[in-house]
Amino acid sequence: MDGALYLTLALALALVLWLLWRRRRGRSTLRSQTAEERAFDSTLNAALAGLPVPIRAFARVKIADVLAPGRGDHRSDWLAEFAQLRDKQFDFVLCDAHSLAMLAAIELVRGGRRKRSHDVVVEAACQRAQLALLRFPAQRHYQQDEVRQALIEALPQLTQRKETPTLSPERQDEAKAEAAQAESSVLHLSTEELAARLGMRPMALIELFAKQGYLEWAEDGQMQLTEEGKRKGAVQWDDPDGGRQFQWSVRHRGQGSGQG
Repeated sequence: MDGALYLTLALALALVLWLLWRRRRGRSTLRSQTAEERAFDSTLNAALAGLPVPIRAFARVKIADVLAPGRGDHRSDWLAEFAQLRDKQFDFVLCDAHSLAMLAAIELVRGGRRKRSHDVVVEAACQRAQLALLRFPAQRHYQQDEVRQALIEALPQLTQRKETPTLSPERQDEAKAEAAQAESSVLHLSTEELAARLGMRPMALIELFAKQGYLEWAEDGQMQLTEEGKRKGAVQWDDPDGGRQFQWSVRHRGQGSGQG
């Protein structure tokens, strides 16, 4: 009888420990940055601050969240490549600060290694997705000007500014009114709808918003809005099944772009 009781208690304890481990694993899936990554992160953000286009840098983004399998004649080949990439990460991904549209991926090359099959697959996948790919040697110190110049060369749109024609005072008033009307046009989108507009998976978008400080883990083990997320106009609610849903306020700009 005592043996059966001890066995039952041991199984119950094992179950509790497994549940705690699973919950902690869900809360913390990213390892700490290396010294080289921290050095590049600091230099990269300083370089981005000097550009005319606002860009956000996200660290350690899964390649599978950025490059989804394509369609068409080469889908089978791409699925084979995708299987090699699904557990890999980009060291950094650059996104438009307003729309979160992905602009470029960055990899740090460690130890002067030779080009591997992984590199060829990543290059082909990024080219197919029309995503700029930049590689920098992993080191303890970086030159801000060199990083900025590499970004400008890879993303020429960073320095392209549209010329604004001279308008009459009357037309200027009309233009201001039109701009105000466009600025006030706000869309309310679910996570799935916003992810579809950005060409992302919903879970990848949730991870980005968590890194951006709009979401955090709640005591019930689910994500919840932060005060910053609420200030951005987002709302949350629990559905009848106990799942948490979010709605995002996206400022509509022109044809299909948005701002959270």
